[in-house]
Amino acid sequence: MMSGVRGVSWAAVAVMALVCYCTTTHAQTTEEAPPCEDSNPQCQQLAQQGECESNQQEMFINCPVSCNACDYPWPTIADPDFDCGRPYASNGVPRSRRNTREANPDPAPGPQAETQGATTSGQQGPQRQLSVHDTFCGATPISDRFLLTSAYCALKKPIYSVRLGELDFSRENEANSRPVDYAIEQIIVHPDFDPSSKTRYNDLALLQTVEKIEFNDVVFPYCLPGVRPQPSTPVIGAGFGYVNATHQSPILQEADLLVMTPAECETRYNSEPLQWERLRQDYPDLLQGSDLMCAGYPGRGPCKGDEGGPLYSDIEGHRYLVGIASFTGSCDNGDVMPGVYMSVADHIDFIDSVLYGI
Repeated sequence: MMSGVRGVSWAAVAVMALVCYCTTTHAQTTEEAPPCEDSNPQCQQLAQQGECESNQQEMFINCPVSCNACDYPWPTIADPDFDCGRPYASNGVPRSRRNTREANPDPAPGPQAETQGATTSGQQGPQRQLSVHDTFCGATPISDRFLLTSAYCALKKPIYSVRLGELDFSRENEANSRPVDYAIEQIIVHPDFDPSSKTRYNDLALLQTVEKIEFNDVVFPYCLPGVRPQPSTPVIGAGFGYVNATHQSPILQEADLLVMTPAECETRYNSEPLQWERLRQDYPDLLQGSDLMCAGYPGRGPCKGDEGGPLYSDIEGHRYLVGIASFTGSCDNGDVMPGVYMSVADHIDFIDSVLYGI
């Protein structure tokens, strides 16, 4: 993945093709809030029959005026009713040290990562033996049934399952991780993502698991922000992507980055003609005034295989998922480009529409 990278991220996910069939759908929703008007001419009659109380969610959506629900506090994942952004259990073992690496053509992996011990139910059965080359994208849990990834990843190849809790594909039966595979039931792609185009605007998708995800001190849901982070905000990216042009590390990597302005990001890419052409192909209208944000640091950044993975901030002991990796530049010979990420805060309405049906 990146230079300047640590070896662990407690809730990062490897996405891979495994066993179960899953379907891909485009969400039939809009990111605009429902207007405060009745959409059914029978709303008043239904309200008099007590439907506002017995069928609250549907009535509040379709008949907000008749149900006096115009100011109803709709649920939102930006203010969840469950704990987020921190471990669900702890065995008292100190948190892991950082496993750092700079962009370097030397393919030797860093030292073994350490983290707190994890416990899982094993409800998905025995883990299949996999290598890091079986993965192709990242994803991040945001609830006990849903993970966020990029639409590009969701449509790149069939996704049958995700693996949670994996830290090092080169070792089995680690004391500090308990990988669990979760089958995917459904993939919901952002309705404004165009799969027939090479462009990556609205590059967001949700993965819904068949079984509930069991949270512990290694795997837990990230919090989602209400606003995007300001330029120069420290953030962290994570993934199992390449560390240089040829080597993909089996150890989960993280990098300390800074949020950049879109103009700064464009200037950086414009200094490399080949990279600039790639950026213009995926984002013909470029980055400013869009749902995109950039993060990077000299010698650090996401690489191939990190798409779909998390960009997060630590805020008062909670991890906030601020971005989803959408576009990665070159990582050749230490010349690492900034990463382009989907701003999660810009798509809270879409996420709410899938999680809460509103």
